[in-house]
Amino acid sequence: DEKEGPQPTKAYAREIQKFYKEFYEKNIKEQLQKRTP
Repeated sequence: DEKEGPQPTKAYAREIQKFYKEFYEKNIKEQLQKRTP
């Protein structure tokens, strides 16, 4: 069923996106802290 398929996938992708965004932002903050003397 194509109607049922994309729904969970979209939610899953959104979760992953959120996770990566948080991870990425945390990473940047750490990098900036390392750079500042």
